[in-house]
Amino acid sequence: MGFCEQQTIKLISRNGNLICQVCNARLGISSQLAESIMVEPVSSRLKVA
Repeated sequence: MGFCEQQTIKLISRNGNLICQVCNARLGISSQLAESIMVEPVSSRLKVA
């Protein structure tokens, strides 16, 4: 579905269903399904090597 470990997900909207951007694609998921997905915030700063 596009959600996997180490994947960055951006929340676009949470009106009723949730709309997330993953890998340059937008996915709409129900709030019930969203509750079963575990996420953690990442730093807004990107590390440049």
